This record gives sequence, C-alpha cells and structure tokens, in this order.
Amino acid sequence: MDLKAFRENKLKINTPQEFADFLGIDVAIITQWEQSPESISQITAFEVVGKIAEKTGLPFDEIVNFKKATIQPLSVPNNWGPIGDLGKTLFNYIQEYLPELNLSDSLRTSYIDTFQQKLASCLVKPKIAIVGRSDTGKSTLINALLGAEKMPTSWTPTTSAAVYIKHISDRPKFMEPDDVWIFASQVGNETAWDDSRLYDETYCNSWKIAAGDITELSSYCVRQGDQYDKQAGAAVVFVDSPILNSCDIVDLPGFGTETIRDDEITFSVSQKASILIYLSQANGFMRMGDITYLKRNIAELPVLEKADVNPLLPLSNLFIVASQAHTIDNGNREEIRNILDSGCDRLLETFSYAYWNNREAVSGYSYPNKGKEILKGRFFAYTTDIPDLCQPFNEALSQTLEILPSVREKEVKKSINDYIRKCLERLSLAIQENENITEKHEAYIKLLSKMEEDEPERIKTMDKEKRQVLAFIEQYRSSCISEFYNYFSLNMTPLPLEERLKKEKIKYDEEEIKHFVSKIQNELQQNCESILNKKAQLLTPKIKNYLSVFSQNTTGVFNKQNFTIDFDAGWAYSSVLSTIPQIGALSALGGLGGLIFTSSLLIAPIAFLAGLMIAVPAGILVGLGRLFGDSWQKKLAQKLYDKLKEINCKDKYVEGINAYWKQTSEAFDKATLEVEKQWQDRVADIRGKVTSNNIEELNKDHEMLESLSDFFTNMSI
Repeated sequence: MDLKAFRENKLKINTPQEFADFLGIDVAIITQWEQSPESISQITAFEVVGKIAEKTGLPFDEIVNFKKATIQPLSVPNNWGPIGDLGKTLFNYIQEYLPELNLSDSLRTSYIDTFQQKLASCLVKPKIAIVGRSDTGKSTLINALLGAEKMPTSWTPTTSAAVYIKHISDRPKFMEPDDVWIFASQVGNETAWDDSRLYDETYCNSWKIAAGDITELSSYCVRQGDQYDKQAGAAVVFVDSPILNSCDIVDLPGFGTETIRDDEITFSVSQKASILIYLSQANGFMRMGDITYLKRNIAELPVLEKADVNPLLPLSNLFIVASQAHTIDNGNREEIRNILDSGCDRLLETFSYAYWNNREAVSGYSYPNKGKEILKGRFFAYTTDIPDLCQPFNEALSQTLEILPSVREKEVKKSINDYIRKCLERLSLAIQENENITEKHEAYIKLLSKMEEDEPERIKTMDKEKRQVLAFIEQYRSSCISEFYNYFSLNMTPLPLEERLKKEKIKYDEEEIKHFVSKIQNELQQNCESILNKKAQLLTPKIKNYLSVFSQNTTGVFNKQNFTIDFDAGWAYSSVLSTIPQIGALSALGGLGGLIFTSSLLIAPIAFLAGLMIAVPAGILVGLGRLFGDSWQKKLAQKLYDKLKEINCKDKYVEGINAYWKQTSEAFDKATLEVEKQWQDRVADIRGKVTSNNIEELNKDHEMLESLSDFFTNMSI
C-alpha cells in the first residue's frame, strides 16, 4: 500500500505529522512506512489501517487496495513545431555558410551575433505563468498539465524562485546532462535571469550557482533547503511532456504570504507571460487579496485577441481557477458555478469602463456590460479528484495553445524579416561607404581632418543636449510627485472619502466596504500610472530631438559631403535600450531606426506597488456607530485614511515614482554613452581605412560586405 499517496490524494492531508495527529499514533511509524514500507511489520500495518478505517469510515479493502489515479497529460497538438523548425533552419543556415563568409570580428559581431540574439529572442515559446497564494494547489495543477508527478510537491508551497519548466528537447548542449540549473537572484545591476538567453552559454554560466537533478530545487529554492542562503532567484527544469512542445510553464512564488522579494519576482515574471493561470482556493474563492493582486496582473496581460486578424477569442489567455473544487460539497456543480459567478462579479466591480474601452481600441472587439459575459467565461473549477470538473479548463487551455503558435508564427516572421531588411539597408550603406573611401580618398582626408578640428565643439554640443534631457527627466519626476500628492490630497483624505461613500451610496456592509476599498486602490494605482504615462509621452520628443542633433553632428557631416556612412543613431540607441532590463519612461519610445522592441511599449508599474494594498480587517464596522454622533461614513473615512498613513501608502508610491525616473535617467545615460562609443569606433574604423589607403584591404572588406549582403538576401523565411 502506498501510504503517502493515500494520505496526500485520498485524505488530502499534507504532512506525516498531521496524519499521525489525526490517527493518534506516533509520527515515526508514518514516516517509516512512507519511506521504507518493507520495514513495517504486518501487525503494525494492520493496526494503522484499523486506525484509518476507524477515523475515516472507509472499508479495509478500499484502504489497502488504494491506487493513485494515473495522471494523463494535457492533449495539445505540437503547433509550435513549424516555428521551432524555422529557428533550426535559420540557425543551421548560419552555421553552414558562416565559415564561407570569412568575416572580420567586427562584422561578425555587428551582423551575425546580433542577428542570432534577435532570432533567439523571437523564438521563445509562449509562457504560462502559474500564479496564486502558496496553498492553492499550483504543484497539483502543474503535474496534471505535465501528465505525471514530474515536479516535487514538497517544494512548491515555499518556493522562493521563478521556476521555468521547459521541454527536454529545449535543453542546450552545454547544460547536458543536467535536468536543473539554478540561477542567482542578481548579477551586477541585473536583478533577474533572462530566460530568452537560455542558449547564451557565457551568460547562463555567469548566473549559475548549481546544477543537477530535480532535488536541487529543494536545496536552493525552498526556505527550508540547506542551500537557501545562496539566494537563488530562478531555476530552469527540463521535462519530457507533450504540453511543453507548445509552451513553457513558469511556477512562481506564492504572493502576499511571504516576502516583498517574492512578490516582486512573481509580478515581474508574470508580466512577461503570454498566458496567466490564477489559482484561488474554491473554499474562500477570490477574496479581496486575490482581487487586488489579480486585477494588476490582468491589466498587464498582453491583448492577444485581434478581430479580423487572428482567431483567438477575447481574454483567451486568462484563466481564473477555483482550485481544490472537490471541497465544495464534493464538487457540487451548482454551488461551484455560484462561487465562480460571485467571484467574477466581485472582480468586475474593480474594473473601470476605461480599461474595457482601451482594450477594445487594441483588439477591435467589443466588451459589452463591462466585459461581464466574456470575463465570466474565463472562470473555471479544478480538482484532480473529479476529472470531469477539469474538462472545461483543459479544453479552453488546449484551444488557446493550439491557436497561439500560428499567431506567433506571423509575428516572428514579420519581426525577423524587418530585422533582415534593416541589415540589408545597413549593408548597402556600408558597401557605398567602402566605395567612397576608394574613389574620394583625398576628400575623406580633408573631412576627417575637419571633424577632428570640430570634435571639441561637437562633444560640447552633445553634452549640453544630454544635460537638457536629464533636466527634463528631473522636471517630469518632480511634476509627477506634485501631481500625485495633489490627487492624493483631493481623493484619499477623510473628507473626500466620506463624500464619496455617501455619493456612491455604499451600504453599512463589510463586503461592500471591502469592494469600495479595492476600487479606490485600483484608482490610486491607475492614476499613478496615468501620470507617469503622460510625462513619458512628453519625454519622447526630447529623446528624439537629442538623437536628431546627434545625427546632424555625426552622420550629417558625412551626408553634407554626399558621403555615405554605415551608422544609424536610432538603431544604435534602440539596440542598447533593448539590453537594459528596466528603462522607465524610455519604453514609450517604441522602435527607432527600424529596430523592433520585443518588450511591451506600455509603461509597466514599479513591481512592488502591485502588492501595495490596504488590509481591511475583519469587523471593520465595529465601533463606527449608526445612530449617534458623527456619521459612520465619516468614521470609516478616517479609519481608511489612518490605514493609508499606517502603511506609508503615499510615500511608497513616491518611492515608486522616484525609482521609475531613476531607471529612466540611468538607461538614458547608459545608452548615450554606448552610442557615443559606437560612433567613435565607427570613425576610428573609417580613419584607419583612409590612413592606410590599402586598396587590397578595402577590396577584401568590399567582398565581405557583398557576401554578407548575399547571405541575408538568400535567407529563406
């Protein structure tokens, strides 16, 4: 008899100690049986089974013949195959023809290495983020999706790292034969391992702190683990499971019950997910903590459905799941449906019409009645104890995973084609530049001499322009804080809160008050983001003006002489920004110089703000009074304001605003320094060619550029 399986799956008892307490026997007996059942005597076994029968009322035969149900993997067609095949074809093409190109190191870095990085970032599979509190059955769901108990359930409730679960075929050669790699929580200024760089051996080794089999997770990613002090921030696990042919699964720390760091990891990683599965226990479904956290995740979830463009249904990448549904009257369908509908109604109350209007503008779909019917269709029940209860969830997830690869395939091909087109444009300029150096040698000598003479003035000009942009960043930072303070004073102090309670006719009811609190928190967050967005839009023309002045004083000098030069300031600037994890307001720039950003162009909130919430204590109405003295609304407004002060709400939002603009200024500074360096290197390269006047070398460069142009032209997408 598999006592551990019986305890966990039949009786739903989590630990041997709880089981021993339930039976009234020594935990050592339970532990011994579960770890080495052959060492248990028949007499002891008979006594334990008798205790179980006595406590549960189950017959002896059912107990001793218990067999855990075999979990079947989620059936998903491997529609990611064509995209994976495209990637293999392109990488094989590069490896096959690269030796024939015989490129210089600079050309290889500038064109081939950057193209391979772009290709790798495009070919990342859709991610499913599994989010919820630490006791919601995430490990059970993951194992059910994978089709077997691939993931150890013991570590999941206390995991403190983002765990990326990928198909075994996705494992890079340099990681073989390990099933698990563990990564640090921070390297330098970077605060998270980037899974899009999975195949970058140097990068992964710089983050690696351990590798081995699945047990490494228990050592490094659990608070009770013997290596927990190593501060693991992420792990990658390779598993052979059908669903992983079409997606990656990311298991995240439970939010709200552990540390701020866990909340930051969970929120930042879930922002990058294509699909969000949010779990909340059916018994206690969608409490205010769930709603407050979930609504932020939904706001950041990408809008995948596009009317007349792809067949994805509205919100088909969102799954809100009532887990452990068997606890609701043994899976009573009617009761479960009522629980799901009530949870949907509570969540819906916290969304403004603006959210649905904005979503409509992006997707082309309409969301009548504040999206009620559509959102209602994204609520599901789940329990492995009653398989048919899981069927609607399984079918909906399978459908999304079946369609999503074809949608991504179009996006991937367009992105790669756009990148190739830009490379060909640059190569055309480089070829023309090379010819000009040969044909107009004396004119180049004069131009370079004049540029050297004017260089101090150019540097002075660009330094002035840079300081002006940094001054605008500081101005917008200060303005954001002032506007936020003003909003807070006008809306979050006792008098306006009291007036709003009366105006909205909030009832003297604890649940209504909790919804009211959730609503004002949502508005507080939205207002903060709106302020940041508006200032980010004001910064965009300032950045573009800086790049315009930079171009006029660099490539513009060549263009005035009708000389062609292979340098695009916008491309260079965007390339640098795409390597910086947090760029603040600069994300509003979008693509420059033809480069396509892979990240969202929306302004993402500072991660810790998502977990900032007013905890509404039980019995909040006690002591408010209804008949005598001040109105209960006035007393409640004062209580809410006091709570805001207690959690330093205003100051924490200001911290977030400051951090946002600090990211902006640091990213701008880093990008401008790197673009300047690239320009200096470009000029030095041209100067070297002109000074040496080595026709043979120039002809060799010309041949390399021509062959590189043919290489990209013949690349089949």
